[in-house]
Amino acid sequence: MTDSSDFSRIAESLERACRDDRLAEKWQDTIQQLAKNQKEKLKTAGLPSKTAARLILHSLGRGYALFKNAKEWDSPLIGTRTGNEQLLSMRGIMWRYVMAYCGWEQCTKALGFTHKTQCDILSDKYELNPPMLSESQRKKIFLWIPDFAVEEGQNIDIAMNEFLSLKDNYNEFPHWLLGRKVELHKAQIMAILRNIVVHGSLSASKGLQWNLKPLYEDGFNLIDASLVNMISMLNHGLSTYT
Repeated sequence: MTDSSDFSRIAESLERACRDDRLAEKWQDTIQQLAKNQKEKLKTAGLPSKTAARLILHSLGRGYALFKNAKEWDSPLIGTRTGNEQLLSMRGIMWRYVMAYCGWEQCTKALGFTHKTQCDILSDKYELNPPMLSESQRKKIFLWIPDFAVEEGQNIDIAMNEFLSLKDNYNEFPHWLLGRKVELHKAQIMAILRNIVVHGSLSASKGLQWNLKPLYEDGFNLIDASLVNMISMLNHGLSTYT
C-alpha cells in the first residue's frame, strides 16, 4: 500500500528542486531514465530544470491527493441510505476506482510518461481477470453485444461498443469480459473500467448483474501497488543525490 511519508519525501525533494539547480537536473535525469523506452520526449524536456520541477510538483501533488482521497474512502457508498445496500456499494466502488485511476493518470502525466511508460511501471502484484459469470449473467451481457446477440437470435438496435464508447483495441473488451481469449493489456482494461463509468455507460445495477465488483476492487489495488512502484523508482533514482 502507498505510504504518505514516501510521497512526502518526493514532494520535499521537488520543493528543494525548485530552488536547487543540481537537484532539479537530477530530477530530469531520473524521470528520463524511467521513460527511457518511450519514443516521445518528456513534456518537460525543453524547460529549464527548476521550471520543470515546479510544474511536476503542482501536478503530481494534485494527482496523489486525488488518489489519497479515494484510498481513504472506506466502505464507499453512494446514494440514500434507504436504498439497496448492494447497489449503493457497487456505485461507491466504481466511483472510488475512477478517483484512483484519475489520480494515477494525473501522476504519470505529471512526469510526462506516455502509455508505454505507464505500462512499464504497472505492478506485477495484481492481475485483472474477467468476472466469474453464471449462464444467466452471460445472457444478460449477450443482450448488450451485437456480435453475441446475433448468435442468440436477438434483434439489438444499439451496439455495446458504441454504447460504452469503446474505440480502437478497446472493442475487444466485451469478448474479454465473457472469457474469450483476446489480447488486452491490463493498462487497457484499467482505462476501459474508468471510461465506462465516467461516460455513464455502465450503471451500478449492470455492474452488479455482470459481477464486476471484484474487478473494480482488483483494479483499485493495482493502481495502489503501481503508485508504490513509481514512488519507489523515483526515490531510488534520486538516492544518489547528496
